[in-house]
Amino acid sequence: MWKLPLLLVICITTVTSAVDDEDDAFDVDFSFGAATAAYQIEGAWDEDGKGETIWDRSSHATPYRFDDADADVACDSYHKYKEDVALAAKLGLTHYKFSISWARIYPTGFNNRLNTKGVLYYQNLVNELLKHNITPIATIYHWDLPQSIQDLGGWLNSNIVGYFTDYARGLFEYLPNVKYWVTINEPKQVCVGGYGKASKAPFIAMSGEGDYLCAYHVILAHASVYNLYKSQFSHLKGKISIGLDGEWNIPLNNTDENDKLAAERRLQFDFGLYANPLVFGDWPEVVKERVKERSSRENFASSRLPAFTEEQKRMINGTLDYLAVNFYDSKLVGDAKEADNSTYSYNNDVRVLIVRNTSLPAAIDGNTIYAEGFRLFLKWVDKTYKNPKILIGENGVPDDGTSIVDNDRMYYLSDYLSALLKSIKEDKVNIFGYTIWSLLDNFEWTEGYRLHYGLYSVNFTDVNRERTAKSCASFYKFIIETRRIPPLPLTSSTSTSTYSTPTTIHSSTTTGTSLAHKHSYELPLCFSFIFLLISIFK
Repeated sequence: MWKLPLLLVICITTVTSAVDDEDDAFDVDFSFGAATAAYQIEGAWDEDGKGETIWDRSSHATPYRFDDADADVACDSYHKYKEDVALAAKLGLTHYKFSISWARIYPTGFNNRLNTKGVLYYQNLVNELLKHNITPIATIYHWDLPQSIQDLGGWLNSNIVGYFTDYARGLFEYLPNVKYWVTINEPKQVCVGGYGKASKAPFIAMSGEGDYLCAYHVILAHASVYNLYKSQFSHLKGKISIGLDGEWNIPLNNTDENDKLAAERRLQFDFGLYANPLVFGDWPEVVKERVKERSSRENFASSRLPAFTEEQKRMINGTLDYLAVNFYDSKLVGDAKEADNSTYSYNNDVRVLIVRNTSLPAAIDGNTIYAEGFRLFLKWVDKTYKNPKILIGENGVPDDGTSIVDNDRMYYLSDYLSALLKSIKEDKVNIFGYTIWSLLDNFEWTEGYRLHYGLYSVNFTDVNRERTAKSCASFYKFIIETRRIPPLPLTSSTSTSTYSTPTTIHSSTTTGTSLAHKHSYELPLCFSFIFLLISIFK
């Protein structure tokens, strides 16, 4: 360390001094982590007995959907998991959220054929994490359904509740050292994307029917797994959650009651559709009313939204030990006109107008960068769902992969963690951990390799898939070690929103290879390279 350049030493001293003046800090037991998903990083798509998934089938059959790419090798984490865990340990992560490939455990999707090599892989991964004092958080299902299960209807077939429960039973038996489980990650994307709008595998367009039937089975499957664990595996003392993604909805006109109702309605359809049954035992009232009303107008004999029986309501109610919340975006939302009765869809049921908020910067994935929206959303979740224990399961922003000096991500992380800290300290939201997406650049579903979310860059043209730390890796490490958010230089251009509590937004009209449209940060040289240099010299 004595060989560090004088510039770096001065920079470290400056940042450390500034941080010491800050009053707020994360508690010592607050957990910082990073997330990945099996299909996005593992590769080895047909090795060691793994079965085919719906994403394998789709990416091979219709590569145009995936920017002409696939995840056959991806980050090659199936062979490089020890290196990945070492990188996580170097950051000082206290938890690592990963997912398990159903088809790697049960190649046909059914529990009559166990792939022991797949089991061994995940046992080795969990043991490696524990060896480095990193808590494993395992997601049972992160979108990669075995193709054989989809051939039977996938999440539209009621039998999937039993198939999924059998699969989960195997995981509980073979991975007893995992104490935090997420049953299904982002069911809205699974159901609305996969069986409604056809934007994700298996690309089935049944909006207004398929999405609700999928949601119905997802809720029953989650509850079945939760109850299985509590009845047969409670001695393992683990905790069960579901991973729900949400967006903050800003009323187009904050003085218009209809716009405010529209913002709340969208929250209930997008988030409440999955949270409400698990907390209260049924769909949100506004969802039931809207779908029933629209179904009647469209000449359906009954609501397109499946109804829970009284027995099912009792079975699903209270089936959360904590709530994993993923957050990426805020939307400007207004009330929309009622759609014509000749067509039906999820969007017609929600009945909102979504407007791009040009006063706020957007990342290259189109998501609005608005940290205050993160805070407001968490406050809404806390109030709506009886102060649940919350883990931030995913949050992050992409770069375009042209540089490992990711200034924008440092600002993003600073802003969003500051908002998170206010949620905890001022709003008293019960949040026990934060998980950045992602540890590694990876295969981003239908975006292929266009978006780079990782703290570590991965060279996808190199057969060895070399990992390289970006600047933000050491920035995040600094936050984890100090429990504080180091101050960054303010940019010259700021803006505030009139639709909710004002917040500083770092924005600029500079173009180039930044993370965001109109969102390029010009840090002084000292701050631009400090965290990158730390990574190099350490």
